Amino acid sequence: MNSIDFAFTQLVRPSGFVQARWIASIPNTNMVRVRYWELDHKTARNKPVEITANFCPEHCLCYLTSDYPHGCPECKQAPANLSAPLSK
Repeated sequence: MNSIDFAFTQLVRPSGFVQARWIASIPNTNMVRVRYWELDHKTARNKPVEITANFCPEHCLCYLTSDYPHGCPECKQAPANLSAPLSK
């Protein structure tokens, strides 16, 4: 039996960053297949969730369109931080 070790990546959710495993990339798109684990409150066990997420190559993180419909949350925050006045 062969085992494949998938690379870890960060999946950003509104509640914070989640460790996820990169399963596959979808060619010619910025989308990847990732697996992360959620707590099942009924059984008190972690259950795997496999989902297709968007990938931001600039910030090396994954995000879901349902959580962030306007794109990468880090890209959206960068211009706001640059335009803030500098304090002395």
